[in-house]
Amino acid sequence: MFSRLRALLGGQQAPAPAQGAGFACRWLTPDYAVCPQITPADPPRIVAAGFRTVICLRPDAEDPGQPDAATMADACAAAGLAFAHVPVRPGTPGDAGAMRAALAANPGPVLGYCRSGARAVQLWQAAQSTDAPA
Repeated sequence: MFSRLRALLGGQQAPAPAQGAGFACRWLTPDYAVCPQITPADPPRIVAAGFRTVICLRPDAEDPGQPDAATMADACAAAGLAFAHVPVRPGTPGDAGAMRAALAANPGPVLGYCRSGARAVQLWQAAQSTDAPA
């Protein structure tokens, strides 16, 4: 919430998309970016891109072969990243309050991921809404 206000008042621009060695993201604000599914090998690249927290928005076993949240949490912890799991089933609105709490409880910049990045955008937008339940 505050990053959007800071960007408007301070004239900050969101950084250019971070890319390299199989990792790319799209910045929505200077403090939040999204990407498609990451792997347990990606956290060092995520740290190198400047992130401090990863939020997984995929429910476990959504797709065959997808790393589960516990595996990703361990890989993130080993790289020094905070990790939160706010699963959203495709076609559902997700829990904006849980997303808001995960964003508030963890240091930024934050990388949110799901299968394509779309749910990570949509739930972040819902969490920014003053109408969303706390």
